[in-house]
Amino acid sequence: MLEKTLEKLGLSEKEARVYLALLGIGQATVQQIAKKAGVVRPTTYVILETLSKKGLATTVEKNGKVYFAAESPEQLQQFLKQQEQEISTKVEELKRAMPELVSIFALSGDRPTMRFYEGKDGVAASDDDAYRSLKPSEQIYAFSPADEMERVYPGAFTVGSERRLAYDIWTNVIYSSKAKLPYMNSEKLKRRARYIPI
Repeated sequence: MLEKTLEKLGLSEKEARVYLALLGIGQATVQQIAKKAGVVRPTTYVILETLSKKGLATTVEKNGKVYFAAESPEQLQQFLKQQEQEISTKVEELKRAMPELVSIFALSGDRPTMRFYEGKDGVAASDDDAYRSLKPSEQIYAFSPADEMERVYPGAFTVGSERRLAYDIWTNVIYSSKAKLPYMNSEKLKRRARYIPI
């Protein structure tokens, strides 16, 4: 639970494990820390350096040997304040750059967009996005596994979208299925189709 909490505060999984190991054993050698945290020794060296830079670990030298120790957990508050300050600085930098970025974006004209949708809700969302961005008389180009679509959406290809038909938007689809489906080409549903056997 504590490891997950530290990760939410901005530490990596291994940083959290090493810091918790330090808290639990006090001053220790890299080898002891690595064993306690379950992290290989070379990686532990790197993580200890990172934790030191974040103000969460420190080094102690005894009899010519280097030991590491955790800083007080209260130092985590300072770590968060530092993160907050860095984010605030980045937000201000973005605000200053935003007008120029928007101007460049506006001047670049139309651009193709690719999005990925998953599951049944994803198909509905893709339809909404498509119809929201299309203008009357534009066209849709699609690939479809027709058998799978019919399984998930019975009648998917026999009923057309009222919004698409009202906008006079044609769908051009390349579909795959176990057999050619004669109803895929439909003037009434404004659909042109090409069949790919599977």
